[in-house]
Amino acid sequence: MGVHEYLFALGLVLVFVDFFVSSDILTLIAYVIWTYVLTTFFDVHYLYKIIIGISCWFILIAFHYLLWKKVLQKILDNYICKDKYFGGVDALPGKTGVVKIIDGQKRGKIEEAIYEFDQQNNLQDGDKFTVIRVIEGKIVV
Repeated sequence: MGVHEYLFALGLVLVFVDFFVSSDILTLIAYVIWTYVLTTFFDVHYLYKIIIGISCWFILIAFHYLLWKKVLQKILDNYICKDKYFGGVDALPGKTGVVKIIDGQKRGKIEEAIYEFDQQNNLQDGDKFTVIRVIEGKIVV
């Protein structure tokens, strides 16, 4: 195998590793390598090679952000890491809590954490509730 084949294979390895690393830098480096390999096959003046290389790189970048990244995200979400972790207030919808009166205001206690309600409600101290959604860090029941 020649240098071009090794460079192309290196680009493929970088794209494959990018499957498991949440960064675009490896794929972007692979695009630069592939663009270089492609432009070396053209037997034209070096200025034309630069123009062809820049055009090819922009096409690859457009492909990456318009199609590849979305497809890759769906593959990762559906097949590789099915269990998505949500922490903090993003994990609250669907959880059950108890109303507590703290400093004269109603607060929601969910798993030993205290949260503020989004709006006034008819719940009393000790009532149980289920979180519907979270708006700006406040829970809606």
